[in-house]
Amino acid sequence: MSSKKYNSLSVFVLSFVLLTASAWGQINSGVMSPPANTRPPRLENVGIEQHLDAQVPPDLVFRDETGKTVKLGNYFGQKPLILNLVY
Repeated sequence: MSSKKYNSLSVFVLSFVLLTASAWGQINSGVMSPPANTRPPRLENVGIEQHLDAQVPPDLVFRDETGKTVKLGNYFGQKPLILNLVY
């Protein structure tokens, strides 16, 4: 058997085994996602509260990248600000 044929066959067999193992693991993992209309337990008390046309108070407290509490007004002062917290 030529080396090119051998390499192609090896790649095919390896790919087949890996894909089959992956599919088998997903089927038998026992972990299923909840239905789309059910909220996961960790998100039971999470919601969205809109305050349209309201001003963000400058003394609103956040945590910076080091974990230190900071006030929003310390960063922006008197300039207009649009706050969009999107993950």
